[in-house]
Amino acid sequence: MSRQLLSLLGALLLAAIPGQAQTAGATTQAELTGAGLTDVLGVTAEAEVVDTTPYAANFEADDTEFLSITDAAGPLLGFGDADWTIAGWYNLESVVDTIILFSKAGTNKHEYWAYVNSAGRPFASVLDGGFTARTTIAGTNGDFAADTWVFFVVYFDESAGANGTLYLEVDDGATKSGAAGGAVGTSDGPFQVGARTAVDAENMDGLIGYSGVWSRLLTGGEKTSLDTSGPIISYADLTAGQQTGLISWWDYGEESGARVDAHTNGYNLTDNNDVGRAEVVWP
Repeated sequence: MSRQLLSLLGALLLAAIPGQAQTAGATTQAELTGAGLTDVLGVTAEAEVVDTTPYAANFEADDTEFLSITDAAGPLLGFGDADWTIAGWYNLESVVDTIILFSKAGTNKHEYWAYVNSAGRPFASVLDGGFTARTTIAGTNGDFAADTWVFFVVYFDESAGANGTLYLEVDDGATKSGAAGGAVGTSDGPFQVGARTAVDAENMDGLIGYSGVWSRLLTGGEKTSLDTSGPIISYADLTAGQQTGLISWWDYGEESGARVDAHTNGYNLTDNNDVGRAEVVWP
C-alpha cells in the first residue's frame, strides 16, 4: 500500500473522530497521539515544494510594458555627478528597433539612460538635467543579438576628468568611455526599466534576468563575478562585499505585479501594462 494512500486513510479516520476534525491533517507522532491514534506505519508529511526555478521579467514592446518607480518613492536612484553603477542581464527578443534598457528621465528633465539600436549596438548617456547630453558612449554593432543573454554594465566615475566619465561594458569585455563635457544634472522623472518617458515606441522587448543599482563603482572582480554567475543568481547569492553601496536589487521572480526590491531600501517597481515572467534557460 502506498504511503500517499495511507496518509489519506489516516486523514479520513481522524475526520471521523468526534471533536477531532481539526486534526484531520495530522501527520506527526505528537498530532496522532493527541487524536488517540498511534503511528505504526511511519506516516509522514510531504515536504513543502520550494520553487527554485530562475525567472526573468518578460517585456512585450507591442504592449508598451515596463517597470517604474517615481523620483519621490526612489530618490536614491538619481545621482547627478556622483558615482554609480547599474548592471543586469538582458535577452532581447529582437533587435530590429531601438530598445530602451533603463532610464532616469522626466518629460523635460533627463539624467541618464541606456538603449540598444537596431544594429545591436548599445549606447549610454548622461545629461544636464534637461535635453543636453553631457556625453554619449557606444559599444559595438552586434554586442546584442536576438535570443542571446548579455551582461551589461554602465557606470559613472565622478573623479575621472573635470566633470566625470561614463563607461559601459558588455559581457565583461572591453570598456567604452566618454568624458562628460559639462556638469551632469538631476531629474525628478521616474526611474524606468524597459522604457523612457514619452518614448513608447522604444520599450523593452525581451527578458531581464535581474537589475542591480549601486552608489559606487564595482571592482573588476565584482563585475567578473556577476558576469560568470549568469542571469540565474539572486539577491541571496550576493556576498557582503557585493552588497556594499547597493541601492536596489530586483530578482524579477514575481509572476506579475510589482517587482520587489530585495535590498533594504524597498524600492519596489510598479508594473505598467502587465509585464510577465519567463523561465531562464542558462547557459
